[in-house]
Amino acid sequence: MISINLQIVLITLNIVFLFFLLNNIRRYRLELKYTLLWILLSSIALTLAIFPKLLFFISDNIYIETPVNALYLISFVILFVILYNFTVIISKLSNQSKKLTQEVGLLKNELDQLARIDATIKSSDNP
Repeated sequence: MISINLQIVLITLNIVFLFFLLNNIRRYRLELKYTLLWILLSSIALTLAIFPKLLFFISDNIYIETPVNALYLISFVILFVILYNFTVIISKLSNQSKKLTQEVGLLKNELDQLARIDATIKSSDNP
């Protein structure tokens, strides 16, 4: 069983982390869509810290002998979810960056063509 001191520390750390996330969202340092996963995971960790017997229940139901191993399994799954989420975000940003670069190139080319046309018109107007 988990000691009450460790339980208090875990609960306090999770609450501080949740307030940190919410404060950063409020100050527009983080976007809500990117922090929802962190808020969900911190809430799960807070629930496990408040109700440590829930981890025993989970480990019994997935046939893992010790709750610590179940906690490691849950942690690895959470890390993979976070990594996948970051991979999706990075891929979207990379595609947007490539598209913006192409659009800037096309606009620059069009601007150069307009400048040449303008120079041609000005040179033909001045005999």
